[in-house]
Parts: sequence; C-alpha cells; structure tokens
Amino acid sequence: MKKYLCFAALFAPAFTYAETVMADPAAIKDGAMRYQSYCAACHGDAAEGAINAGREISIITDSGGNQPPYLTDDASLYGTSPDDILAIIENGVPGTMMPAWKGRLTNVEMKNIVAYIHSRMGGMAQFSIEKLLDTGSQPRNPEQSPYTLVLSDYISMPVTGDLNSESNTLSQISRMNFIRQEPDTERWFIPDLNGPLYIFDDKQAAPVEYLNLKSIFPAFHDSFGFASGLVNIQFDPNYSKNGRFYTIHLEVKKNDVPLQPVQGRFKSLDLSNYKVTKTIETPSFGNENGFYGVLVEWQDSDPKNNVFEGTARELLRMDMNRHIHPMGALSFNPYAGPGDEDWGTLYVGIGETGSGGMQDARKLNAQRLNNVAGTILRIIPDVKKRTTDSSLSENGQYRVPSDNPFVKLKGARPEIWAYGLRNPHRLIWFRDNQNTPQLMAFNIGQVNWEMINIIGKGKNYGYPIYEGTQLMMPDAVKRDGDSVKLPVMVDDVPSEQTIAPSYPVLQYPHMADIGGDAISGGYIYSGTKHPELKDKLIFGDMTTGNIWYSDIASLVDANDDNPEHLASKFAFTTTLREQVESTYKKRGGTQLPLPGRGVIAGPGRIDLRFGQDRSGEIFIMTKSDGMIRKIADVVDRDSKN
Repeated sequence: MKKYLCFAALFAPAFTYAETVMADPAAIKDGAMRYQSYCAACHGDAAEGAINAGREISIITDSGGNQPPYLTDDASLYGTSPDDILAIIENGVPGTMMPAWKGRLTNVEMKNIVAYIHSRMGGMAQFSIEKLLDTGSQPRNPEQSPYTLVLSDYISMPVTGDLNSESNTLSQISRMNFIRQEPDTERWFIPDLNGPLYIFDDKQAAPVEYLNLKSIFPAFHDSFGFASGLVNIQFDPNYSKNGRFYTIHLEVKKNDVPLQPVQGRFKSLDLSNYKVTKTIETPSFGNENGFYGVLVEWQDSDPKNNVFEGTARELLRMDMNRHIHPMGALSFNPYAGPGDEDWGTLYVGIGETGSGGMQDARKLNAQRLNNVAGTILRIIPDVKKRTTDSSLSENGQYRVPSDNPFVKLKGARPEIWAYGLRNPHRLIWFRDNQNTPQLMAFNIGQVNWEMINIIGKGKNYGYPIYEGTQLMMPDAVKRDGDSVKLPVMVDDVPSEQTIAPSYPVLQYPHMADIGGDAISGGYIYSGTKHPELKDKLIFGDMTTGNIWYSDIASLVDANDDNPEHLASKFAFTTTLREQVESTYKKRGGTQLPLPGRGVIAGPGRIDLRFGQDRSGEIFIMTKSDGMIRKIADVVDRDSKN
C-alpha cells in the first residue's frame, strides 16, 4: 500500500462540473476559505504541495517521511472518486500526519474543500486565492489590535552561534532560551543552549559567564539545535537563603562518553556527592533512545558574586525517543508561601520527545502513564520537606506529593500532574477571578494548531489523539452519544477506564497573517509603565515574530473544556522583524535575511522568547540577533491623545 503524509489518496478525473457542489461558486469560495485555514500550511496556498510552495515541514523530514504532495498534478488523478477524497478528509490517513476532520468540519464544509481543490485542477487554477476570496481592500487579519509595541535594545548577548552554519538554528547569534531575574537583586540569569549560563545587571557592560554546563558534563548535547543543550534555569523559592537553583540540560547516550560530571574550569564546584540517577525510561518498542533529559539542583555557597561556588545534585534523569521536545519548563507556584501545600513544589513541563510524529507504537507515549513524556510533573526537590504527606522518589533524590492524581494507579508514574501534551515548554502562573492560583502551559503543536492550556490536576489534553480541539485519531476515542472519551493507558494496552479530553483555552492555526509555526510562550502584564497592557497575556510565535495579546478574563472564561469556546487573540503592530534583520547583519550574521526558516515564517526565523521582571514588565528576546529588548512604548492609534 502506498503511503503519503497528508492528502494521501489519489484524485480522480471523475469530477465534473455537472456535479452541483463542484460548480457552485459559493461552495468553491467557502472551500477556498477553509482550505486556507486548515490545509494550506501543509499543502501550499495553491495546493501545490509543501516543497513546491517553498516549505519543508521539519517534523516530517525528521521522521523520514514524504512531504505533502502536489494535489492538482495530473499524476494524482487516477483511481479514486469524489467520495474517496471526501473520506480521506473525514478520516485522515492512519500512520501518517494527515489528520481526520470529521467532527471538526461539517460534511458540507468538507465537500466545499474538495470543490475548491478540484477548481484548481481546471479553469480556475489561474486565479489567486485573493481574487477567489475577493479580499479587495479588506484587511487580511481581522484580529489586528490598535496597539503598536515600540521596542528598544536592552541586552546584547555574547555570540555563541556558528554564523557560517546553514543549520536551521545553529547559526543564530545567540541561543539564549530563558531570562530569569534573581530573587531580591537586579541581576538576570540567562541560559544559552550551547552551555553557558550568564549573569547580567545594569552595572555591567555585558553578560558574564557564571557556569558552563558544556565544560562540566562530558555527555552534554547541543549540536542538533532547537532545544538541545542547556534548556532552562529556575530559582528555588527560598533561594535568597539557601542559594539553590535548578537547570535542565540534554545529554547524548554513547558508550565511550561518561555521564558523571567533571569540574571543568570551575574549581569551586564540589561534585563529591553527585550521583547519576536511575533513568526514567521512555517506551521505545525496540528502537534506540539516544538522549537524556537531566534535571540538576545547584547550591551556590556564595550567591552574591558572579562565579558559581558550591555543589550539584542530579534530581531526575529521563531518556528520550529523540532530541526534540525535551524536559523544558520549570516553575514554582509564586503564590504559595511557607506552610502552604505547594510551597517548594516544582512543576516540570516535559515534551513528548518527538514520539508524536513517529509512525509506530511510540506515537502514543504522551498517552501512556508509565512514562513522563508529554506530561507536567509535580515533585518536591528537598527530600527533608513534607515527609508526612509525600513519599520518596524511586531514585531517592526528591519526594512525590501524596495528593498527586496518579499516585495510587498501578504502573503509573506518581510524579505526573497532567498529561497528553506535545511540548509544554513554558509554564506561568496567574490568579483567576476566584483568586485561585492557576498554571498555564504554552504547548507547541504538530500539524495545525498552537495551544495555550490551563493545567488541571489529572487532566488529559489529548495529544496525539487530539491536537488542541481537533480530533486527529478518531478510531482511538470512545463515543457515547455526543460524549467523547479517551481510554486511560498505563502501558501500551488501553484500559476500560476512560477520561474526558481537556481542551485549550486558546489556539491559533499554522496559517499566515493570523497564526504561525510554534507558540513561544508569554506573560501576563502586571507592570505600571504601560497601563494599556494591564491584565493582558502577551505572547507570540517563535518563527514569525508575531506578538499578540489576549485578555486574561476571556482565557479564564474559556477554561470550561468546551471545544467550541475559545478565547480570542489580537495582534500588535511591531517593527520587530526589521529590527532583528538589521541587528543580525550588524553583528556579523551571514545567513541573510535571517538564519533558518519556518513553514509559515518562510526564510528567516525570528526565534522569539519572552521574559518578565519582578515589577511585571515584559521583555522580548530574539535569538537570531542575540538581543533582549524592552517594551519602550505602547502606541494606541485610536487614542485621541
């Protein structure tokens, strides 16, 4: 059987304009609109296929698959009927990335998409999508807000990228991944994926190296780009007294490379009690897992200076199907205080390590509770704390709260707080309208959607059976009338127990103008300099550099697990791309206009990230030019002032 990765069926010459729906201009116009929203990201704006449209979908390439085909080529017109094509759209193609649209689009809407595709095979192929949709002078983006963000340069990061590389990400000026303000000081800690951990404050001319994990861990892995390397840093809530902080980094499995760290050039690093912990295995089904994600606790004996002096302790080690979508997010509940049940409790966001794009049993790893891929964990790093309402972990390096949802489920990892996520690589906290602390995850999608989830105890967010609100694997769900349930899977056998899927509070498509390639994260503005932004979630897309806001009240309101009820987002106007391209060139970048590419962004990745200081002000980070910028002004074009 011949397999394709999206519209895998062959289109038949049986289409005739005598068929009413095929000839109806209104049906074709509606189909064109829906094609742009749901299909163009993979198949090209004119159904010409990903490669012919100048796009390469990296998750398909990485999985060794074929890019989505040219839908209107003569060679694709043999052996099927309109009903066959409709069935492909309804049910998807099992074993590939072509999702099922049944239940998300009506039968009429799917038929209209078929009509549009057929129109491009015949006399309408010469018309542009803009003409077909008759956009005229109407704005392409109905979500445009009245606000313009004015961004000013703040920190210029050291060059750590290979500026001569043609890699998608390695040729960036800097590979900084987070920016964290140190508790009780004005210093920033900034990890770079290539290994350095920098410190910066306004008294310094430039960031200085505080640690370098690449010199300490012989198996340190950063060569593939994306999120390989030193991924994250987070401070202990009692850091000002105990000097503890936490990092995540990646390591490669090689027989001749030791996992035990060395001092490197950090002579005051004490590794005498460092132990490589027992690995939490990720199901591989006979394939090789070649990488580790490692969570380390560091304790600086003198945190006031700019050089690390102290100890390191490995808390957790997991193996990974691939090097992408690793353990990535670290967060403590900032609203918890001493004596609260969440005080000192660490939440860890973990991607599915690339399993969701695989075409074998590994695909469902994020649904299996016997591993930690595609989950958010909840653990207590200090083994001396909460000894009466928690248990010691399997490796003896942390504690597991007794009220975690799967503690009593045989075979399940007790650390899991929520699961069914593709890549929850950013976590933030906020208070809802009941003043209850809520955890929010920015969750990178695969085929069609980028998502924001409000995380609840024990919830299943559906991936890869769902992507956001879209059912991708209809045969994997259980239906009872209008109710859809997911089987609870501890291992590779679905049980009779079921759980209702949980949905995002906001999602955006892989579509130009109103979407992008990968959600970057964001923060809720709580500062005082820009009152226009108060109580707005500021977030963006990595590759395109699009920046949006959503009102926090609408996000809270959408947290009802109704797939039809989602919050809206609104686009800021910025000159960010122009600023990044100019700075990249000035700093010696050679892969003009910018390094890398995205399906939606096209040539040149912005690689956008966000930061926030204690006062609630938000910072914009762009890896491609190695800059951190402040929001200098917010201009309201509708303001009478």
